[in-house]
Amino acid sequence: MQDFHKDSTICYSQQELRVISFKLIEGNECDTLLKISNKQLDYSDSIILSQKDIITKQLSKLNIKDTIIKLQYNKLNYVINNLSSSQSKLKWTKIGWAITTSIMSSLCLYLFLR
Repeated sequence: MQDFHKDSTICYSQQELRVISFKLIEGNECDTLLKISNKQLDYSDSIILSQKDIITKQLSKLNIKDTIIKLQYNKLNYVINNLSSSQSKLKWTKIGWAITTSIMSSLCLYLFLR
């Protein structure tokens, strides 16, 4: 007589095979979705690194532009200070010429009338 409990063969009914096949299909779908999700994560990580690189470069450009603005501001202040100094010198030069002209005119008039 055969001992059926030691048999390694398992037979499934039609309904059980259907459930197993649905679980297998569902597992394959989940595996595919997981692979797609991992690819999307890799792509997102790549985009994030690229964006960080762009931001770093733009910050560097901003720092350079800030430095240029500061230099131009200093240059403008220097020009403004020199302009004020030049305007003051011009004013005194005009006063000097006016005084010199008055003195020369007076002297010429004195000599002419004498």
